[in-house]
Amino acid sequence: MESETTNEKQNHADVGQLLRQARESLRLPIDQAARMLHIRVRYLDAMEAGRLEELPGLPYARGYLQTYAHFLGLDKEEILRRFENSEKSTAGSLYFPQVLSREKTPSHS
Repeated sequence: MESETTNEKQNHADVGQLLRQARESLRLPIDQAARMLHIRVRYLDAMEAGRLEELPGLPYARGYLQTYAHFLGLDKEEILRRFENSEKSTAGSLYFPQVLSREKTPSHS
């Protein structure tokens, strides 16, 4: 997720804004939500700010988003759909390094 475009960051920020608004409408401090969900405050804060690249990985991002959305009473499928739509455009820009040489297979003497 390092090479995000401006559009992707905006989509993540939109998802984050929905999460933050839902939490604030419940008058729930972020540290209390973190304790209840067993998710670190910094990860909840990153999700709310649209900085999903700060999460430990894509599977965690999906899981945390789904869990947090459900906890806040949001449509978790819609939150995931918005997130995954922004991720689809990233797939074409992933960098896969090319192997320049192969290691020799050990010979059995």
